[in-house]
Amino acid sequence: MAVAFLDGDHGYGLFQEAASARCSLAVSRSDDGGSTFSSPVDISGSSCASAGGPSATSISFDDHGDGFVFDPDLFVTHDSGRTWREVSSFGPVLSVVPLGSSVWALHGSCATRSATVCSFGIEESSDGGRTWSDHPLPGAGRATSYADLLRTSTTSAFLVAASLTLQLGQAPKNIVTILSTTDRGEHWRTVSSAPCVGAGFTVDLSRAPDGALWLVCGGQPSAGNQLKSFARSLDGGRTWVQGPCAVQLPVGTFVDCLVSHQMLGGYLGDLVALSATTAFIDGGRSFLQVSSDGGQTWSRTVPVIGDGSLGVGGLYFADQQAGWVIDGVGNPDATLWRTTDGGRSWVEAWSPAS
Repeated sequence: MAVAFLDGDHGYGLFQEAASARCSLAVSRSDDGGSTFSSPVDISGSSCASAGGPSATSISFDDHGDGFVFDPDLFVTHDSGRTWREVSSFGPVLSVVPLGSSVWALHGSCATRSATVCSFGIEESSDGGRTWSDHPLPGAGRATSYADLLRTSTTSAFLVAASLTLQLGQAPKNIVTILSTTDRGEHWRTVSSAPCVGAGFTVDLSRAPDGALWLVCGGQPSAGNQLKSFARSLDGGRTWVQGPCAVQLPVGTFVDCLVSHQMLGGYLGDLVALSATTAFIDGGRSFLQVSSDGGQTWSRTVPVIGDGSLGVGGLYFADQQAGWVIDGVGNPDATLWRTTDGGRSWVEAWSPAS
């Protein structure tokens, strides 16, 4: 399950639809903030029970009826989800970010996030995903282990590109570079090398409405946990203040401060920043967690969402007040939780039983 909302009431959900021996993906619409969803529309050509995992795991929509189901395959609709078609001219697709009729798709060979060398590119559409043109990325974005795209306007964006090198008997070597563009991706410049100390296997970058940039990084997953580090920038990424985490000790050992500060282990998932002081994070085998002091401390939300086993995912905010998260993401019994007050309180909005 995944959701994408245009505002506090109107949005779409991505579901697994099982019929006899087959399993496909389907999209439903909600007009009440996720309490109810319309009859699901099956996405022809999709699957959710193959050995390699689902055809797609994420969803996004613009406000003109153009929608995108992606990661790793890409399916597109132009009639608010009534019909879908597969786009196979590029991929695997990691991210699709629509702003009005302008759509950017980040694609590369790291959809599984397990490859050691990847090649990333950006496809741009100015007509809601009907036609696409390629924008190759510079060298810093083409030989990495992971990348994340963050758009701030129809012409401006950040790209965080991470490389992680593991050598026996040595501490992980991490190179995390943040690039920016202000001319629709025609030219990119290096903003900074972000301080992902001891972690660079996965990254997530979020920009709050007040301009603050929050960055979390995750290291090599192992035994239900993942070393994580955090940093925040208040000047557009030129300088970063690292959180109280991932301190390197002698003999190449790292202390995961996001665990010691109530991040509680588990795997890194989604990061959403609401201001320079407040951000939320989810993840596999973890809980929905919040920081209200600029990342110095983290705690579980009240009520607690997640059980530390299946974890939580799909964290999504339509604005600073309306947000959603999925408890048990990837599980048939997953439930959808909703906040209408910027995360101060959460209620269960939808469950399979409802």
